[in-house]
Amino acid sequence: MALDKNTLNLHKKNLSKNGIIIFNGDRIGSKEGIGIPIEKITKEMGGIPIMANTALISSFAKIIGVDWQILGEVLKKEIKRETELNLKPKGFTRFQKIY
Repeated sequence: MALDKNTLNLHKKNLSKNGIIIFNGDRIGSKEGIGIPIEKITKEMGGIPIMANTALISSFAKIIGVDWQILGEVLKKEIKRETELNLKPKGFTRFQKIY
């Protein structure tokens, strides 16, 4: 997962042969992997920029088949502020509409 081009470039060499890149489609233009417009999703949900992290994690979880309820429990445990806003199923819901 990459939030910006620097992160993508730094870790791309470590990607396994069958690996897939999931990235911030608002900041990275690439034909390799899956670009998720996480900043757009976060803005649409009424969140602040740091919440784009949750949108990317949610999208990743959806791609690999993690149930939203399970992810929600983990996020409740780890995120201390703006919990309810962070728990809107951003990536989950949007990912289904995009792909």
